[in-house]
Amino acid sequence: MYQHLPNICYECGILLNQESLTKEHVPPKCFFPKNDNFSLITVPSCIEHNGGKSSDDEHLLQIISLQILANEKGQNIATSKAVKGILRNKKRTKSLASNATLVYVDEEKTGQLKPTFAFKFDEFKLNNSVSSICKGLYYHEFHKVFNGNIEIYNEFQISLDDDSINKNQEYEKNRILIKKNFSDVERKGKNQEIFYYQIMKLPKGLGFSLAIRLCFYEGIGILAFLQEKKEFKLNAITCALDLLHKSLLAFDTPLTKVNKTVLLQEVY
Repeated sequence: MYQHLPNICYECGILLNQESLTKEHVPPKCFFPKNDNFSLITVPSCIEHNGGKSSDDEHLLQIISLQILANEKGQNIATSKAVKGILRNKKRTKSLASNATLVYVDEEKTGQLKPTFAFKFDEFKLNNSVSSICKGLYYHEFHKVFNGNIEIYNEFQISLDDDSINKNQEYEKNRILIKKNFSDVERKGKNQEIFYYQIMKLPKGLGFSLAIRLCFYEGIGILAFLQEKKEFKLNAITCALDLLHKSLLAFDTPLTKVNKTVLLQEVY
């Protein structure tokens, strides 16, 4: 059992016991080479939310490790795990082959273009896996289950449509802006060649309360915006009703003649 965290599932919040408690790695252990899988972040999880998204996690690993910006360790994961996983899945192999597009990139920023391939990814699977990672990190940091909405922005995305030049220039501007804003934010994680994350609290009025930036293999960034839902404390309702009742007694006013307005205390 976890001594420093509540023994509830990081995803759904159900109470866990010795039989139902499992250990979820954040991010999944498959991202780490054998020599680098030490001091990994783990959170308590129910069985459903531990093994129920393995397909999504595998897809995220494939998309991340096959990126041209991945470091050597990421490329090694690509050849030892990601490619083998794709080849085992005939449907996935056919899907990637059918939408592969030849592109030229300036990998080393020298002005020299090199050929490579771009693929369309399953956005639902990728976002589902990333959301789970963010919920796990939130639980690890704040010791409570995240309840709210998550919007995900993939820093590695490129456009291949008719307006690709303008769109890709905009994507590049966004990447530069994100790195600039997070340049002074602490990088957390023991294996930062493989993965690190950064957390930034956002000012009010932006529509989101928190930003979590994930970085895999030193070159692939994903930015998640989290908006926590407002909750209402039951004891705040009780206090408001008690205060209303005392006010009525003080003025000796019949309850039927008073507008029944209860103020609820918003908490996060």
